[in-house]
Amino acid sequence: MIVSGILSGRSLSLTLTFAFFNTGEALLTAWLIERWFGPTFSLGTVRQVLGFVVATAVSEAIAASGAGSVVHYLEPATSSTHAWRLWFASCSLGIFTVAPLIIGLAEIVREPPPRRELIEGTVGLATLAVLSIFVISLPQSPWATALPVALVLPVLLWIAVRCRPAFAAAAMFIVALAVFWSTTFDAGQFADASVPLADRILAAQTLVLAAALLALILAALFAERRHSEAAFRTLLGSLPAAIHTTDTSGRITYCNKAAVDLWGVSPELGKDKCSDLGRLYYPDGTLMPIDICPTKLCLTEGRAIPGREALFERPDGRRIPIIPYPAPLLDESGSVVGVVSMKLDITERKKAEAALADRNAQLALARKVALVGGHTYDCAAGITALSPGSAAIYGLPEDTAELSREESRALVHPNDLGRLEAQFQCALEEQRREFVTEFRIRRADNSEVRWIESRSAVSYDAAGRPLRLAGVSIDVTERKRSQDHQALLISELDHRVKNVLACVTAIAQHASESSGSKDDFLDALNGRLGSLANTHMLLSQSRWKGVDLAELVHMELAPCASSDNTLIHGPSLRVCAEAAQTVAMVLHELATNAAKYGALSNCSGQISVRWRWQSNGGEHPALTLEWREKGGPSVRTAKACGHGSSVIRDLIPYELGGTVDYVFAPEGVRCELGIPAQWVSTGTPQHTVLNGADEQPHQAPWSIQSH
Repeated sequence: MIVSGILSGRSLSLTLTFAFFNTGEALLTAWLIERWFGPTFSLGTVRQVLGFVVATAVSEAIAASGAGSVVHYLEPATSSTHAWRLWFASCSLGIFTVAPLIIGLAEIVREPPPRRELIEGTVGLATLAVLSIFVISLPQSPWATALPVALVLPVLLWIAVRCRPAFAAAAMFIVALAVFWSTTFDAGQFADASVPLADRILAAQTLVLAAALLALILAALFAERRHSEAAFRTLLGSLPAAIHTTDTSGRITYCNKAAVDLWGVSPELGKDKCSDLGRLYYPDGTLMPIDICPTKLCLTEGRAIPGREALFERPDGRRIPIIPYPAPLLDESGSVVGVVSMKLDITERKKAEAALADRNAQLALARKVALVGGHTYDCAAGITALSPGSAAIYGLPEDTAELSREESRALVHPNDLGRLEAQFQCALEEQRREFVTEFRIRRADNSEVRWIESRSAVSYDAAGRPLRLAGVSIDVTERKRSQDHQALLISELDHRVKNVLACVTAIAQHASESSGSKDDFLDALNGRLGSLANTHMLLSQSRWKGVDLAELVHMELAPCASSDNTLIHGPSLRVCAEAAQTVAMVLHELATNAAKYGALSNCSGQISVRWRWQSNGGEHPALTLEWREKGGPSVRTAKACGHGSSVIRDLIPYELGGTVDYVFAPEGVRCELGIPAQWVSTGTPQHTVLNGADEQPHQAPWSIQSH
């Protein structure tokens, strides 16, 4: 710059002044731009272009003011205002034509353009250069005035619209060179000698500055639009929803990756339609006609179609549940120019819904089997919300979802209502976080009384007021019945143990009194206790529901009888648990006496045990059991009544209210027992056989075998 100033004939002082202010102007412009926009500045937005213009204007104004003042001081004949105008215009022209080109080249180095843009921009710049040379070479004529605008401006606009701002800056640099060449060398439109040189220079400067500003703003506007479109497409491409656009005929003009993944095939843009990529079905599997598919309806009716579930069948046959949301694309006049459609793949949602439905069904079934229901109580409103399936516990209709305070109270058993409300109020006053209670209800459908165990979590507000109770209600009726039954069994067991101990005590006492020696005492005691134990075993096997009379007789005769000396005959009967021990003890004493003194004491004796129903004219018949002995030693009437005889004669009348006819006949002992019907239940007749006896009934499976 200094060398050019000296060669142009300027003084050294002016040359140094111009060099100083030119350098300062450039540095100030760069500093302002970096301060406002950072080190990586570009002309890709209107804001950046305007910032560049403002920074340039500020630095040029400051530099022009300083340079004008120095020029006026060194050359008083030169007006400082004139110097300021010349400096401002010339420097602005230089910065607006050179600086954008440098900035654009730096941007291209940082981010190389795509191949298409590079080729298109290069061709446009070459075309612009050729047209500029052609326009400059034309002779001056009226029609040539409009020719530069008609030829150069469309190409300049094309470059600004289609390419990034760097190409627009290069285009303006070419136009500026053409204008400068025409002005400097008096060629083309700026070579009119009738127009003063200063005016021609001013016109050239104005033209170049206006064109440069216009080109840079247009380039920035379209760069912003391209950037927005790219960002929008990137956003659409990253969305998980399938998005595509169509023209008015339904041909696909854009689609993101999610749409390609949904269709299972990549469409040919501008040619393929959605109907070419697959078919739509209703959720029930019915084919959806093309004329009423959502995209077609959106085009024909010009309105957004509400999302409805459908099935999309891909070319590979796979059906995907989707929800399409098509909306019309409108131009400035409101006419439909296409459709933008978003299709949501709801496969995972459908799986989740199916899994949730299965879990709810399983939960409802589990609640129904386990008799468990959920409830939520609003303390302020007094409303109890029931979970699905909970109504069945209370005998309410299945669709019952809410109960008022009065309806809830009506279900509670009257005897438990006061206690329940008192417990609830006490829990709230103590601000317990958990409330557990048991109470009875009357089912609404059949007034059946059931036991409910309620477990609830209580929530309070900041002031300690109760808000809600959320918990479960468990039907524990069977548990309560089991507990009651267990308590009854324990009580019954206590009673029976006491009876057994009392019986053992009595047996031991009588055996001691009637025995002449220790061995006799032990034999009598062991026999009677063994009979007691065997009877208890039979009762335990029948769960204390009674003992078969034939089995009882068989058990007592088994130690001392054989299959050829005993006959047992009678219908199938069960002696109730309360009478079994009494009957067994009497039979044991009869069998013991027969083995010691009667028919079973030798090899020729026989015993017959028979029973039958005997009607005595009363409403309920009595059971008669007859014991007969024959073939044994001659029977003598006992002089004294021993313990065994006392048991035989007195136990049944005392315990059961029956009768006993005990006779010591010479041919053998006879004993007839009358047992009231209340202690016996009927069954199928059973028989046993005495081989060689007068009567020959058929053999029963429990007939006595030899021992």
